[in-house]
Amino acid sequence: MAEKKSQSVAENNYVCIECGMPAKELYKDFNAGIIKISHCKYCGKVVDKYIEYDPVIISLDAALHKRQAYRHVLYNTNIQAHWRFAILFLFCDTYTKWVNWPGSHHSNQRQSERDFIFYAALEWSFYLMFMVSAVEFITFYVVMNGILKIWKIISQSKKDIRNIIKGVLLSNMGKFYV
Repeated sequence: MAEKKSQSVAENNYVCIECGMPAKELYKDFNAGIIKISHCKYCGKVVDKYIEYDPVIISLDAALHKRQAYRHVLYNTNIQAHWRFAILFLFCDTYTKWVNWPGSHHSNQRQSERDFIFYAALEWSFYLMFMVSAVEFITFYVVMNGILKIWKIISQSKKDIRNIIKGVLLSNMGKFYV
């Protein structure tokens, strides 16, 4: 299995990826290494089929915006490297802006030593687009975090807003396609 997790009933924080209802465990671990995947008591389906899947398959399903993949990543795993996704998405956004920037297109003519200036300008334009993307990214998440905190105070919700922010971050996987 890709991720081995066992948990007591007191730490009940798993979620069925099909219906979104709470689950006590993802699988039962019997003696001698025998493992049985748990079924949801509400919908009757497997609680989390992704515990047997390779992370590449999970990433592809998340890139295809499958709700089950998001629930697996947000609720049933303990991934603490969301900042790595943020950096990767930032570079994808930078590259998209850089390629579509008017000064980045050049002809296929024979290049000479004089073109060093042109390539240096291209490199600096990439850095500029990186800074623009970083400012947009940081502004978006700061504003979103502030709005969610205000919403949490107004609605007196006990829900943790970190999962919402992680979900929005993961939804940026579409930038890979661009």
